Parts: sequence; structure tokens; C-alpha cells
Amino acid sequence: MDRFFLATRFEQAVMALAIKQANEVFANKPNGGFLGRTALQKIMYFLVRKGVPLPYGFEIYHYGPFCSEIYHDVECLQAEGVVQDRGPSERYWNYTPGPRMDLLILQFEKELSPYLDSIQEVAALFADLRPEVLELIATLDYIFQDEQARQGKPPEKLVVVDRFISVKKDKFKRVMVENKFDTLQKSGIFLS
Repeated sequence: MDRFFLATRFEQAVMALAIKQANEVFANKPNGGFLGRTALQKIMYFLVRKGVPLPYGFEIYHYGPFCSEIYHDVECLQAEGVVQDRGPSERYWNYTPGPRMDLLILQFEKELSPYLDSIQEVAALFADLRPEVLELIATLDYIFQDEQARQGKPPEKLVVVDRFISVKKDKFKRVMVENKFDTLQKSGIFLS
């Protein structure tokens, strides 16, 4: 079997493994699931937040933290047969393992090893959440981190929620944003 890949880097191997892990989460659900573009963006965002050394820089965009390089990398993985898009139309994506995925993961096995738990944890936490929930969580976390960097200390809830509302307008009800902020803060997983 051919082990040669034209355009593969560590971050693409991480992405491939994250897609594989997310699809394993779906395999254990009665109704399955799908991994679209928004979900993949947010999974990669949270992998960066968990300390996986990825070169992705995120900005706030329509659906929360966004990095255009992720689109490029997933397209490269599709071209290499590592990832397949089984979405029902050109407007909806569903990234699944391709025939060469395990080969790429094996090629980067040593480099991936220290991050296997983080990749599995993030996939398990976020893979089957609805895109709107991922947008809410990731945007809250992004704003929290940005405010913390600006202030040099963890920001108050009111500051984060007010900025979230100013960015997202009326897309989410304030009480929903406040409740999700409290949930994230109590979990200690992110927002720290």
C-alpha cells in the first residue's frame, strides 16, 4: 500500500484523528451523527485550547471562532483520500474517515501520542453537539480568553456576556448565554 502523502503535516494528522474519533462517537449513538464544517472548526479550536500545538489562529466570524487554514487542510486531506465528505448536498458537509486515514495516523503515530487523550476528550465532548451549541460555547470561550488577555486577569461574567451579546446580537437569548457561561465556568474544562 502507498505510504506517500503529498501534503501532510502534523496538524492534518491531528485533524484526521479528530475526525476519526468524532465518527467513533457517532457510531455509538442510536441515530448516528455528522461532522460538518462548523463542528470541525470548533473541535480544532478546542484542541488548540487544550494545548495541542497546532498553528491555527482563530478570529470571531459568523459562527464563532474560525480559521480559514482548517478548510484548506481538510480539502488537502480529501484530495489525499484521508477524509471523505459524505454530506447530502453541496451546502452540508459530513466528514468521515477515508480509505487512507489509518495510514496517515500511523505515519504520525509518535507525534500524535502525547495528544491522544486530548483529541479523544474533545471529540467525545463536542462531536455530537448541535452547531448552534458549539457556536455558543466556542464564542463564549473565545471572548473569555480575549478579555483575560486584555485585562491580565479572568474577566467578570457581565463583561463576557455583554461582549457576546454585542457580537452575536439577538441570535441567542441573554439568559441562555448566562446559563452556558455558568456551566462552562463550573466545569473547569475551558474558561480558565
